Amino acid sequence: MSMRLPEVSPASFARRAVVPKKKPMAALVAPRDEIEQVTEELRAALTNLSVRFAEAQLDGALRERSAARAQGSQPEAVLVATTSEDEGLWRAIEGHRSRLHDGATTLFVLSEGAATTLLHTAPHLMSWIGTMRATEPRVDRRLAAAIDAARAGRYPELYEEADAGEARDLDEATSDVLAALGDPRVDDRAWRRLGFMGRAALVEVVPTIAAHWPPGLAPANAVRAALDAWLSSASAPAAVEDLPAAPLAPQALSEALGVVESAAHLLDRAQARAALSEILDSIFQGYAVFPGSEGRRALFDWWLDDVVPSAAALRAPPPFDRRVKSDPHRR
Repeated sequence: MSMRLPEVSPASFARRAVVPKKKPMAALVAPRDEIEQVTEELRAALTNLSVRFAEAQLDGALRERSAARAQGSQPEAVLVATTSEDEGLWRAIEGHRSRLHDGATTLFVLSEGAATTLLHTAPHLMSWIGTMRATEPRVDRRLAAAIDAARAGRYPELYEEADAGEARDLDEATSDVLAALGDPRVDDRAWRRLGFMGRAALVEVVPTIAAHWPPGLAPANAVRAALDAWLSSASAPAAVEDLPAAPLAPQALSEALGVVESAAHLLDRAQARAALSEILDSIFQGYAVFPGSEGRRALFDWWLDDVVPSAAALRAPPPFDRRVKSDPHRR
């Protein structure tokens, strides 16, 4: 979508669209991988509101409405969930839109791609729909479980002592958290979540770059500016290219500049998850933020407790407090 939409829950969307004053149509936009869950929540909301509703496929919406009227059945709402980006199909619905204006509210549940196609190919339908709504960020049980499991682990890579029963692989733990954030290749929200996480890491490696090679601050600032422009708007990101070659030594500088390069790759959704994994490896197991063993668990806990939840909500997290590096009360 090229615009930021007002966010609502499925229950609020149903109340706004159907009661107390019915609208002819309304559209709720959800990430592609959440369409089924959102549709189920909308069914439950309509049932709780005692609204008589039917369901239809987009390619049969007109036919199924006509059949329902012929049988004397007149629902108050018709639920149409679709991920279709078929412009011809949307134009056909647009051309016969009057058949949808039969007293029942058509409730579209649309993927972002389907909503974009509707917006560009069916202006009269859009005039009936008015402002589309987006699903509000949900508390993701899978993400919460991944964070809890990661927090409970002890990691040799972070210089933690652990017996065989306690030890967990750090890459596995971070991969589980990233997977719970969604797939950036098909989900814009998931892509932006990784963008916020990468930006947070980029801020933390700037002191390393400044200490060892001040000319490296210019590309770091350029990548940060590109991330800020993308994450603060609804537009697609602009690529950052032609980054200067990074010095190979010292190791801390090389890895910090590697974070800059990987942060630039976050602007390409196809590379975003792999780029974020590289960033996490550089800050947790490398020297990009600081050398030595001290403070690595504190840095990991900051990522789990502050960065991941903030990024999931599409917000910038607070910076890492380097004073906690040697706090004996932290795990």
